[in-house]
Amino acid sequence: MKTNPKLLAACGVLFLGGAVLVPVRQVGAQDDSTHLNTVSFNLTSAHLDPLESNNVIRAFVPTGSKSHDCLTSLNEIRTDAYPTQITMFCGEREPSGFGGTPGMLISIFFPQTPPADLSVGVTLYQKGARHYGTPVLCTANDGC
Repeated sequence: MKTNPKLLAACGVLFLGGAVLVPVRQVGAQDDSTHLNTVSFNLTSAHLDPLESNNVIRAFVPTGSKSHDCLTSLNEIRTDAYPTQITMFCGEREPSGFGGTPGMLISIFFPQTPPADLSVGVTLYQKGARHYGTPVLCTANDGC
């Protein structure tokens, strides 16, 4: 049996062409859903922690997730306070004061005591969040 070189070359081109056209699976950041599940809400002076001289917001948001992967950002500060030197972070918590419910603690540190009319817009994301509950003040006494 004799091999036809033209047929062999055509098969090779088809094979290589098919390999190039096959989608390559991306390796990297992968979301566990089809969309980024975020929430935006306002935190106020009601979320200031009296155990920290009312200079720190400690807001717990029940989410139903125990993931440590989170992102948070400031949207807008609606007050006369100048937003310099404000530090914010999020972290997974299961505070005993709220029955061990898993969620996110948002902490915002102010360089001086903010005014009574403080209103801070915040966006929050937690990987695997099943829902985003109402933010509540959560102090060290509550387990935050």
